[in-house]
Amino acid sequence: MAGLNYVTGKYVVIMDDDLQHSPYDILKLYHECKKGYDICYADFPKKKQALWKNTGKLVKRKNGINTNK
Repeated sequence: MAGLNYVTGKYVVIMDDDLQHSPYDILKLYHECKKGYDICYADFPKKKQALWKNTGKLVKRKNGINTNK
């Protein structure tokens, strides 16, 4: 987030560096911003995560461990 202090463009895209979401979606978001919206964000119905990541979350939920604090 520290890099946002140096932004000089009219639009900013913030996304994870693990390529869980496709960079090709940036153009779709840009077109929505051009319609006059101040903020555009993507909500993906299904996350494309590695099996080990999903398994870890399931184990945490079953054991009552909350890491979203």
